[in-house]
Amino acid sequence: REAAALDPQQRLCMEIAWEAMERAGYTRQELQSLRCGIFIGVTNDEFSRLAVPDAELQSIDAYTAVGLHSAGIAGRVSSVLGVRGPSMVVKFST
Repeated sequence: REAAALDPQQRLCMEIAWEAMERAGYTRQELQSLRCGIFIGVTNDEFSRLAVPDAELQSIDAYTAVGLHSAGIAGRVSSVLGVRGPSMVVKFST
């Protein structure tokens, strides 16, 4: 259920972060022992408005609430990579 409710931006960001880690020559285990943080710039939350129209607000559960909110992207990437440093989303207005 969580994967189905996940904003594609979050999926893409996790994939790109993993690829960046690999291209830098790190393994997940090595990254966990380093002083490292995750900082991600985010612009739009359009997917959440498309995924849950106003008429269906009662269908929101814990998975959609977390999966659609852009503030969780950095934390999700940190969790997947095992990074224990700071995690922060920088929100840009368009």
